[in-house]
Amino acid sequence: MRNTADMRNRIRGCLIGGAAGDALGYPVEFLSEGRIWNLYGEQGITEYTADTLHRKALISDDTQMTLFTANGILVGDSQRNLQGNPRPIRDFAAYAYQDWLITQTTSYAKYAAGGKAHNISWLCNIPELFSRRAPGMTCLSALTERSRAGMGGDYILDKINDSKGCGGVMRVAPLGCYFDPDMDIEALDKEGAQIAAITHTHSLGYLPAAMLVHIVNRAVYSPEMSLLEIICEARDTVGRIFKDHDKIDDMTELV
Repeated sequence: MRNTADMRNRIRGCLIGGAAGDALGYPVEFLSEGRIWNLYGEQGITEYTADTLHRKALISDDTQMTLFTANGILVGDSQRNLQGNPRPIRDFAAYAYQDWLITQTTSYAKYAAGGKAHNISWLCNIPELFSRRAPGMTCLSALTERSRAGMGGDYILDKINDSKGCGGVMRVAPLGCYFDPDMDIEALDKEGAQIAAITHTHSLGYLPAAMLVHIVNRAVYSPEMSLLEIICEARDTVGRIFKDHDKIDDMTELV
C-alpha cells in the first residue's frame, strides 16, 4: 500500500527544492567561474542573494515554467477525468506555456484589463509571475511559433528548431511527480520528451527530459529502488524507447 503522506512529501521536496536551488543560483547564472569566485570567494555562492528591489531571493524562468508545467498537467488531468477530454498531457502543457508567454510579454495590469479571456492557468492570477527573469530566447521564439501554427500533435516530429539547450529538461519535473494508473513508465518518458520538444526539437533538447521524468517518477513512487538502480533503469528504458533517435547512443553512454 502506498504511503500517501510520504509521496506528497517527496513531491513537495522535488518542487520546492528545485525552486530553492534555482533562487540560490539565479544571481550567478550568467557569470564565469572566475567572476563567481571574485564576488563570493573560493566556495562560490553559498547563501541567498536578496534582490535590491524585492528584498527576496528571486526564482528564474526555470521555476516559472516548472510551475506552468504543473498547472497544465493538473488542468489536463481534470478535463480528462471530468469531461473525457482525450488530448494528451503535452497539449495542456503547451497551452500553459502560452500563458507563461503572456507573463513575459505584457504586464499584469494590461492582462487583467483585457478580461483574462484566453488563459487556462490560474497562475495568471498571480501578479508576481508577470516578471521577466532572463527567459530563454529559444523558449520565447518557439512558443510564439507554436502559437501561430496551433498546438497539438507530435512535437518531436514537428521540428521547429535545432536547439539542444536546457530549456526543455529544466521544467519537466512535475511530470515525473505525476501518477496515472493507466500510464506506464515508458509512456510517461515519451510524454516528457514531447513536453520538452514543444520548444526544443534537437534530440539532445528532449531526450534528457525523458530521462529526468523517469528518475523523478521512480524516486517519488518507488522508494525501494536505490538511486543507482533508478538511473540505470532510466538509461536503459530511454535508450530502448528512443533507440532510433539521433544522439541517443551518445547520451546513454554518458550515464
